[in-house]
Amino acid sequence: MLRLYDRSVGKFRNFGIFFFGNRLCRNFFDQSADWVFIIAATGNNSFEISIENPDIQCDPVVEIFNFSYTSLLKHDQGCAGENEIVDWISTESGIYYVKISNDADVSYPKQTAYTLKISTKNAQDSGFIYGNVVGLPSDKTIEKLTILATALDVYDITSDQRKLLQNQNETKYYMAGIRPGKYQMTAEYPGYLPFTGEVVVRSWDYSSIDIALSPVGDIDNNQMIDLTDLVICMKIVAGVCEYEDLPISRADIDENNKIGLADIIYMMQWLKE
Repeated sequence: MLRLYDRSVGKFRNFGIFFFGNRLCRNFFDQSADWVFIIAATGNNSFEISIENPDIQCDPVVEIFNFSYTSLLKHDQGCAGENEIVDWISTESGIYYVKISNDADVSYPKQTAYTLKISTKNAQDSGFIYGNVVGLPSDKTIEKLTILATALDVYDITSDQRKLLQNQNETKYYMAGIRPGKYQMTAEYPGYLPFTGEVVVRSWDYSSIDIALSPVGDIDNNQMIDLTDLVICMKIVAGVCEYEDLPISRADIDENNKIGLADIIYMMQWLKE
């Protein structure tokens, strides 16, 4: 399954979901370009990108970028109304973006429709898990992040073969070659609370689940330690807190199974930094 990507906000557009080998009708009336997110991995690295049946004022241009938005390839037949077909083999595993833009000189974007088809020439009977990593500051070493996918409905299948990618705007991960089924996702990073979630993987599909990390001490679960957390922690220690249902692990920074003065001092130092 492919999804149109809105680079301006770093998110996927819900209306842009379609499957490999299927066709999606688009036009350039509402935006200057479409962005499509693809994953290249060992055994799944050969793609055909087709722009079919472009309208008379649609001169499609296909450009491929790596995760850092460095252009790798640009293809343009140079004429409106002509199909564009790009055969591309990725030399490295990773996340890539395909940009489709209109090079026709039109003052009012009428008759700019086209049909997009992306297919892979060496698809396997497996899927991908991918998503954003949020809550982890950019100065943190992402390689310390461990991610594990454990099958819930298929016996004894686990995978920790994650790939992590980071640019100036975002951090993403993906896991390739995952057998279809339902999986429990767990993620851990030193000094942060463990993450858990569930995702369903289908054959040759991109299954999305974002990993949201919160530092130990993030009592109100807003993915940061702030004054609110410090005040709550001080109330707990003073015995005047109303948060009896609070999981101790969220504030037990020194891991002694209780919330005490050491946790308050840690929060104050964190806020000072």
